[in-house]
Amino acid sequence: MMRWALLLALLAPLLMGQARPRLVPAVSQQEVEIIYSFTGAELMIYGAVLYPGGRIPAEPADIVVVLKGPEQSILMREKQQRMGI
Repeated sequence: MMRWALLLALLAPLLMGQARPRLVPAVSQQEVEIIYSFTGAELMIYGAVLYPGGRIPAEPADIVVVLKGPEQSILMREKQQRMGI
């Protein structure tokens, strides 16, 4: 049993090197409030890729950003003047 523990302790750094890179994303605004005079918003997306062992690979990572809206249709109505009101 002791031999297996020693072997695992010696191989742990090699096994940890096989870990996948981790993406740590962030965005400048968590929510965008849409009011009657909304004309758009600017969002800044930033972050970092953490590589196991701090070793940066020869080829850069590909990062894809997907923006999604509501999955259900939204009914929008415009105010209209009716009978002078």
